[in-house]
Amino acid sequence: MNEAIKEFYNDVISKSDNKEWYTTCENRTLKKKELLEVALRKKILDEILADSHINNASEIQNKKIYEDKVEERLKELIKDNEKDDEINEEQLAVIENYTSYMGIIDSKFHTIIYPKALGPQNFWKVISCYTRAYLLIVTQMIPKFINKQLTKEDYLYILKNPKHIHTEILEFCKIKKDEDKKLKEDAKVSEELKKTKKVLFNPRKSSRKRYQDNYIQLYSSL
Repeated sequence: MNEAIKEFYNDVISKSDNKEWYTTCENRTLKKKELLEVALRKKILDEILADSHINNASEIQNKKIYEDKVEERLKELIKDNEKDDEINEEQLAVIENYTSYMGIIDSKFHTIIYPKALGPQNFWKVISCYTRAYLLIVTQMIPKFINKQLTKEDYLYILKNPKHIHTEILEFCKIKKDEDKKLKEDAKVSEELKKTKKVLFNPRKSSRKRYQDNYIQLYSSL
């Protein structure tokens, strides 16, 4: 995916009249420490909010206590000699269970104003992050990409054919909307059948007698 993103944007830049505005696209991903820190922020925030004790709940209002907790947990998770490109099972569990981007993308968003001057590395982190998110979502909406081992060419196809992909997304949304409508209709019919069954098979004696009387009257009229 990252190689496809790099190739796509470098191709766009090469054809642009504003080459001096941008720098060459590089594979800029968020570092392990960044991802762990924001995941821990969310985890600790959830723990504080879930605690019913007033004393603990007030910790969220004390920024220093909150920051100290984050820093303490971060030191427990990352050892001094660890490589940034290696993530162990414990770290991965925290990132996956408390996925968050609290502040790490927002703080770099201003670089879009003038990438070359304000920070090309952070600019490409922002662009890469949003592009990866787009690709991950789209590949779960288009049938030919679902449950497939995607290649660089697949990702490039999505990026280079926005109009066609947009049409496929609309078709996906229409199908899902029709499916939801059918499910609601089926649920309504099922509920009506339950109500009818409840009336017809009511165990109360008076109810049975009423149906027996009605049946006798019908038989007599014949």
